[in-house]
Amino acid sequence: MKSIVRKIAFACMGMLLLTGCGNSTKDTLTTADPFPITEQTGNIRMVTPVEGIFSPQLSAAPTEEGFYSITQLKAGTVNITYTDYEEQKCIYLCNQPGCQHTDEACTSFIPYAVGGSTVFASDQYLYYLQYGSRSSEMPDKNRAHLIRMNLDGSEHKLIHTFDASQDPLNGLAFDGQYLYFILRTWDSKVDSETRQLVMMDVDSGKMRAIAQYGDKSYAKEDPWILGASGHTLYVQVSHLNQASNTTGLAGAEADYNNTLVDLYAIHVDTNDIEKLDTWNLPDRRIRFDGENAYYLDFTDHSLKELNTDTCETRTLNADLEIHTISDAEILYIHDQKVIVSAFNEDGSNHQIFAVDINTGEASPVTLTYTTVEGEEVLVPIELENEDNFIVRYKEVMQSSHFVEADGTIVDQQEMWPLYALITKEDYWNNRPNYQPIAPLENSFAA
Repeated sequence: MKSIVRKIAFACMGMLLLTGCGNSTKDTLTTADPFPITEQTGNIRMVTPVEGIFSPQLSAAPTEEGFYSITQLKAGTVNITYTDYEEQKCIYLCNQPGCQHTDEACTSFIPYAVGGSTVFASDQYLYYLQYGSRSSEMPDKNRAHLIRMNLDGSEHKLIHTFDASQDPLNGLAFDGQYLYFILRTWDSKVDSETRQLVMMDVDSGKMRAIAQYGDKSYAKEDPWILGASGHTLYVQVSHLNQASNTTGLAGAEADYNNTLVDLYAIHVDTNDIEKLDTWNLPDRRIRFDGENAYYLDFTDHSLKELNTDTCETRTLNADLEIHTISDAEILYIHDQKVIVSAFNEDGSNHQIFAVDINTGEASPVTLTYTTVEGEEVLVPIELENEDNFIVRYKEVMQSSHFVEADGTIVDQQEMWPLYALITKEDYWNNRPNYQPIAPLENSFAA
């Protein structure tokens, strides 16, 4: 079986203001005109994977009854779809009979599709974020945009257009009022960029910086949001501890081995920052689930849990067959289980197993499907509700309708992922009892 390990470079974030875990000293974020964090502001949650649009997971906004997602029917644009769990059917977010879904008369249609995009939702609204392209020479529609609409797709409103020198990076967190993300700003005059952790009011589009990142002697800090819980963001930064004098691949490897990672908790309601932990980049792979972090520790080949309230570490399983950061990773965390993918050091003997957070017991996950290229891969969990997982269980090559920029309708062969519901019990017991979700009715040519 070929590797399906997603080798993600979690080069991450160092803060300008910090305290040690267990240290009573507090540092306060210094920002003008702070936004209020009140009892009415909801708990912060991740609304995309950590990797944002670069994650192989489905970009979706889940609700109790289904989820919103994105598809492309016309070049240079996208459409929003809705999948209903009860009907097990995917439709365009449009209720107009006979609509072709290719212009702004359709509520599912979005004229922005540059740089990747995602959707997320509150109780009242659906939001669409185009990550955009940073260039003063590009048309305004190619900039990053945030659009708000009603949950049925009606009443589109442009909330914010980013400056041509700016774009959001990686994962997004949201509390129902404020969107939290890393903002990258390019200064062409000095040929350099800055990165800030910002919060945006999704009603007004106004932003304020929570923290800014710069140089640490040898290399720029690279901030990522890894998780969120309550009014706290969990972020990390990587930075070179000591620069190598060697050039080429040998120098790059030396720099990689000399990279440190710092993990912080940023409490946006109190403006406090706590430094939780520091490690060498090659030593860990980490994922968050709420306020707890789970990581593969390659120094002793174990899976551990970090309690961010107490900074206590608990070993969940000390007998995992993991070797180096290039050979193993945590895919995701669902239903109180950590899903781990691991290979031998030579790339052979691929294993996927679920480690129970409560007992530490590891069980094999063997549900797979064959891609259109003939590769056998894990049936990945995309979303979940109370009783079921939503999984990608199949790929097919289909002739589908596509509209060119000039309006010409063509049929093209493309890979189409198919999704299904499966009970959590069936998934963990490796029983392929899928409940297929019908794809878009007019996606496939007759």
